Amino acid sequence: MKNKLWVYGCSYSDVWGDNTLEDSWFGIVANNLNLSCIGWDEDKEGRSRYSIAGSGWLETQQAILNTAKDWNPQDVIIIEEPPRVRTKIFNLESQYSQPHNDPNEILSKMVPVDYTTIKHDYPNLYTSEYEVLEEWRKTEDRNDKNWVKVQEMLNFLQYRDTILSLSNLHPNIWTWSNDGIHINWYLQQDGTRRLDDENPFWNEYKERMGNRLLTFGDIDNYVEWMCEHPSYWQNIEHLDNHQNKEGHISMGWWFSRQIKENYQYI
Repeated sequence: MKNKLWVYGCSYSDVWGDNTLEDSWFGIVANNLNLSCIGWDEDKEGRSRYSIAGSGWLETQQAILNTAKDWNPQDVIIIEEPPRVRTKIFNLESQYSQPHNDPNEILSKMVPVDYTTIKHDYPNLYTSEYEVLEEWRKTEDRNDKNWVKVQEMLNFLQYRDTILSLSNLHPNIWTWSNDGIHINWYLQQDGTRRLDDENPFWNEYKERMGNRLLTFGDIDNYVEWMCEHPSYWQNIEHLDNHQNKEGHISMGWWFSRQIKENYQYI
């Protein structure tokens, strides 16, 4: 029986458009390492149960906690760090904290600012708090401005510490980052990036993760790599930087090589 490949994250770790499981970066990794992909359902058109569109770190963490008991030492686990803007905020009083059709849920999902038609295109996602947080950023109160950064920093630190803890328990865990050193990034209408503040913990995190942090050659995060290779974009005219087939192939080969070099045989 083949060892398994477990992939966690958001839509960047799923298949979109004309891509197939076999052409995806994780399908290529599975093929190159002779692994069986876990978590993809044929009755859902090959979509992943553990890499769900719009997911932030807390959703990803929950998927890991629900399935980690099924990992075997020889299995390969790849955990994506979703865009950091997708954090969740405890806010019992805000109407924006209520997801669709579930009044008992008090945590909302953050989505990128560019998803201006979020309610129409993604009706099953939680209501975005982004507009509210943007208003906070515009206020004169310094504490309000800093609150967003504090929440995103805590979100990243939780992610970092969880990955490091899991790595001490399982020999074959790898991870990769969307944002790298920047707390957030946004695509502007002219296709350029608007970069947010730098994460002061990023270099320490990279050093501690070592070869468990999957990179794209000399580039340590997905956003910068994709901006260097616009031909890999699913739809550059609409600022959709999901990988097309060529992007998936390149990503799959980058990751395959690094995992092969560092795989732990237990």
